[in-house]
Amino acid sequence: MRYSPAMRAQIAALAAVAVLTAPLVAGETIPAWKSYPDDHSVQASLDRSVLADGKPSVRLKLNSGDTSERVSFFQTVKADPYLGRTVRITAKVRTAGFKGQMALASATYDETPYLDIYSQHIKNAGQVREWQRVELTFAVPSRVSSLSFGLLFKGATGSVWLADVQFSTVDGCEPQCALGVKSGRLTGAEQTRQQQELKIATGPPQNLDFSAK
Repeated sequence: MRYSPAMRAQIAALAAVAVLTAPLVAGETIPAWKSYPDDHSVQASLDRSVLADGKPSVRLKLNSGDTSERVSFFQTVKADPYLGRTVRITAKVRTAGFKGQMALASATYDETPYLDIYSQHIKNAGQVREWQRVELTFAVPSRVSSLSFGLLFKGATGSVWLADVQFSTVDGCEPQCALGVKSGRLTGAEQTRQQQELKIATGPPQNLDFSAK
């Protein structure tokens, strides 16, 4: 899917801010995953009552203070195994009482003051009352150090359930790879934060079905 320059810039700004700028949530409850910016704006909890193919989901309770607030739920891995390859990420989502914007997205970091952002916007997110499969496919640059992926939100309130996340490499893009969008220049604090994420990044992706304890 091709995005207009305005939409690509908006997604890049959403992802860059959400992934990088805010502190970790204290007492993370979902192994390998993180929520930003804090447990007031986004609360993540395992939900065994809402299943996808018999497996539990994660409920994200969102409470943005204003329409411009950006939050995210994601994990970061080392990029080495994926350099120059095509990655496909799929997930199932559903919502209740949701308002705002939502995207399945990934950000790659090459230790410069910039990110490359890849996103698949979820249209009419407030109407996704049954499980909907979302897919993002993109080519990983040949020189990056880490890769983050998950859900990104802007001005979001209500509840979102995430389940059955899958992360794989594929031979090519069908029908088309998402285009990377370079973020704005990171501040010093954001750069430091991303370097810290790189230090603790693992690989391959973990707990994609949210069954880990």
